[in-house]
Amino acid sequence: ASEKRVLGGEAAGMKMRGPYDYTPPDYWLTDTRFGGAFGFASEVSPGPAIPLESSLRKFLAPVDLRPGSAPWNYHAGGERFTRLTHFDDAMRAIYGRPASFDDYERKAQAMAYDAERAMFEAYSRNKYGSTGVIQWMLNNAWPSLIWHLYDYYLEPAGGYFGARKACEPVHVQYSYDDRSVEIVNSTYADTGLLTVTARVFDLGLHPSYLERTSREVPADGVEKVFTLPPEAFRSASPVNFIELTLEDGSGKTIDQNFYWLSTKKNVYDWAATDAYTTISSYEDLTALAALPHAGRMDLAASVDPSPGGPVIRVRVRNPSDHLAFQIHLAIRQKNQNAPVLWEDNYIELMPGQSRDLTAEFPSPEALPGDAELTLDGWNVERSLLPLSEPMSRDPRASRTP
Repeated sequence: ASEKRVLGGEAAGMKMRGPYDYTPPDYWLTDTRFGGAFGFASEVSPGPAIPLESSLRKFLAPVDLRPGSAPWNYHAGGERFTRLTHFDDAMRAIYGRPASFDDYERKAQAMAYDAERAMFEAYSRNKYGSTGVIQWMLNNAWPSLIWHLYDYYLEPAGGYFGARKACEPVHVQYSYDDRSVEIVNSTYADTGLLTVTARVFDLGLHPSYLERTSREVPADGVEKVFTLPPEAFRSASPVNFIELTLEDGSGKTIDQNFYWLSTKKNVYDWAATDAYTTISSYEDLTALAALPHAGRMDLAASVDPSPGGPVIRVRVRNPSDHLAFQIHLAIRQKNQNAPVLWEDNYIELMPGQSRDLTAEFPSPEALPGDAELTLDGWNVERSLLPLSEPMSRDPRASRTP
C-alpha cells in the first residue's frame, strides 16, 4: 500500500481531474490546481471536436445538421456531456453567434485547433514539471461530436492539426501566461543555432512589434528566447496577431506558428470547477467575423509518384492585401474527403505570402482518378483544382465551384 502511494496518485504527479469540455487556450498555463500544465494528466481534453461536414452527412440527415437538435445531441457524449451547451455558449461569447451552419463549422474548427494546440504546447513548455499529457481521446468507436483528434471515418479536422502543430519535433511557440516565446526541442540532438522572428500586428494588419533572436536548444530542451512587452499589443485593437518563424543556420524556415489574441482576457471562476472551470467573463474574438474577404488564393499542385504512394505537392499563395485566415485544404472524390496525410493545415497567410505543403497517400492506389484538391477557409473563396494528371499546374488553373 505504501508503495502504491509513492508510485501512483497525485503525490507522484499523476492526475485525472479534467477538463473534459471546452477550455480556452490560456487555461493550460493559467490553472495551477486542476488540469493545467503540471504533473502527468492521464485523461484530459478541451472537449467537443465537430467533424467536417463531409463526415457529418454520413450519419446525420441534411435536416439534422442543426447544432442542438435531438439527432445532433444523440452523437454527443454521455452523462454530463449529452449536449454541447458549454461549447456552443463559448462559441457565441468568444467568436459570435453563428450566422449559418457553415459559419458554425468554421468557428468550431478554429476553437478546436486553438484549444488543442494550447494544451500540448503548455505541457511541452513546462517539461518536466509537467511529465506528460494524454488527450481524451484519440478517436471514437462510433460517429461522435466530442473527444477525438480524428473522427469515426478517420477524417482529421481542426483539433488534429492544432495538436500536430504543437507536437512538431522542433517547434516555436507563444505562452499565454507571460507573453514569452520558446523553442521546444523534442529530439535527442542539439539543434544548433536557430533564429526566431516574432511579428505582432493589430486587427488591421498594422505592425506593432518585431523581434529577432538566435539561440541553440539542447536535446530534449526548452529555451525561452524573449518576452513580448505589453506595448507590443495595441490595446485599441480588439484582436492582435502574432506570427512566429523559426529558421535554421542556413536561413531555411523550419517552423511557422500563428496566434490570434483577444485584448479582453478570460476570467475564470476557479471555485466552480467540475468537468471544466466556469468562465465568468469570456475573451472577445468576435471582430474576426468582420475580417476583410481575402478572395481567391493562388493554388498550384503536382502529383509525384513514390514507393509508398503518390505525394501531392501544393503551393498556396495569398495575392490579396488581407490576411487569409484558417485556410483548409482537402483532397476530395465524389464529395468525400480522400484518406491523406497532410503536412500542415488550417494555416494563415499574410498578404503576398505563400506556403508549400505536401499530402501523402497511404498506398499507390489511393489517389482516385477523379480527385480534386479543394481549398476553403474563414475569409477566402472556395476553389477546386483537378488532380487527375501527374503534372504541375499553373495557379490560374484553380477554379471556383
